[in-house]
Amino acid sequence: MWLPLLFCIVLFGCSGASTGRKETATRVSSPPAQSRDREAAAGTASGETVPPAIVGTRIRLTFAGGTAEAVLEENAATQSLLTQLPAEVAIEDFAGAEKIAYLPQDLAGRGEAGYDPAVGDVACYGPWGNLVFFYGDQPYAQGLYYMGRVESGLQQLAALPEGSTAVIERV
Repeated sequence: MWLPLLFCIVLFGCSGASTGRKETATRVSSPPAQSRDREAAAGTASGETVPPAIVGTRIRLTFAGGTAEAVLEENAATQSLLTQLPAEVAIEDFAGAEKIAYLPQDLAGRGEAGYDPAVGDVACYGPWGNLVFFYGDQPYAQGLYYMGRVESGLQQLAALPEGSTAVIERV
């Protein structure tokens, strides 16, 4: 009589522990780019400084009219960018929502699945190999590779006229 009861306790106890481990693994492996709150990110459009959401390498863009600073995660695109700094780049506007820059060499990050960017994100667009700073809302895009967040100066960066240049350096 005790043997069937013991078997049930062990069986149900193990299945509960297995489910708990799976849920924990799912939460831990979620990429930060997919877990950000869009409303919190929207504050950067007004030029407000956003508290750092990630810990990583800081970069500064210096341009006529101001500076912008961002913190980048450790990944292939970031490493590819850092090996090319300091660099002076032309800043172009794309779709009225992005400032883009091409470095001497394409950034790594090609073949990524993509994600839905938020205002203030820094990304690599893999198909073109360029650096992207989102100052407006854009939909999910195949080939986007999340790199980090702009912490200050997004409004000044967004206001740069076509044909402007910026110096990007590691801080």
